[in-house]
Amino acid sequence: MKKPLKIGLALVIGASVLGIFSDPEPSENRTYEEQQVEEQTPEKDWHEQVLKSLEQKEETEIPDYDQKTQYVDLMKSSLDQDLPVRSLTIKGEGERIQSAVVTIDQKNFEESAQIDHSFTPAGYKEIASENIEGGEFFVKNKILPCKTDPASNNQLTIAATHSFQNGISYWESQIKQYLDDTNNHVLVRADLIYEEEAALCSGIILQARSVEDDELSFKAYVYNEEPDFKINKQTSEIRDLKKEAEEAERARLEQERLAEEARLAEEARIAEEARLAQEAAMQAQQAEAAETQVWIPRTGHKYHSDPNCSGMKNPSQVPLSQAQASGFGPCKKCY
Repeated sequence: MKKPLKIGLALVIGASVLGIFSDPEPSENRTYEEQQVEEQTPEKDWHEQVLKSLEQKEETEIPDYDQKTQYVDLMKSSLDQDLPVRSLTIKGEGERIQSAVVTIDQKNFEESAQIDHSFTPAGYKEIASENIEGGEFFVKNKILPCKTDPASNNQLTIAATHSFQNGISYWESQIKQYLDDTNNHVLVRADLIYEEEAALCSGIILQARSVEDDELSFKAYVYNEEPDFKINKQTSEIRDLKKEAEEAERARLEQERLAEEARLAEEARIAEEARLAQEAAMQAQQAEAAETQVWIPRTGHKYHSDPNCSGMKNPSQVPLSQAQASGFGPCKKCY
């Protein structure tokens, strides 16, 4: 005997798939009833339907990361409320999760930060950084806020940044608030975006739509980035842009300091040369003043110690060395 499966489906799905309702009257708000029913639709059928829906992805233009934004609000969700998501469905390739979808209620809501820390997701590295709160750059985070078995829990876990964790927590809080207020159900889907050959995802397109009504409907892209850091998605290596900027600023200031020291040294050298030249000139003047003075005539080739010797008229007084350098010789009468 097949085990009864506890499911929650929109009325229109119940009518078409399970056959337990007949000709429901249309209403403004959809109804959602939990029933203990005999499973009539083979698991393969609905599972393949859900997987097929995960293969259908809308073209979404995502703004480049601006080093500060945690997420961008894209639009209202385009999720099909009639999708028969009876349990968590995951689509992936190798170690990379590509998409996942689940219906959540109050009973199976669980914040995605609650994960198995012994599991190491693809792209995860233990990297310490002084500019990250807590010191560790990467955290482990689930992509959907639902309770699952350990194996599925690990499948949903990715290597994430603190900024991603904060961003996805914001949207999860919107889901939780709706569930607490209404006790209804929410269809949630996550599509992971990867660079080519990267194990670390660049971000997640997260969509949610309430099943019973359209009170909750959002589509957001959460960046798996960190402000002031550059992440190599292929290797999971990081560049601390803030630290690099600080180091560059220190180098710039050091260059300015050295340039200022060189400028001051050059100014000091020039000043010292000027001082020495002035000192030498003064010494020369002093030496010239202290040197023996002689008289030389306007005509003739003899220098004299007596300005009146040989009837000189208006002789010039000059240092002896200057007179000798000019070719004058001593007067035999007064010298």
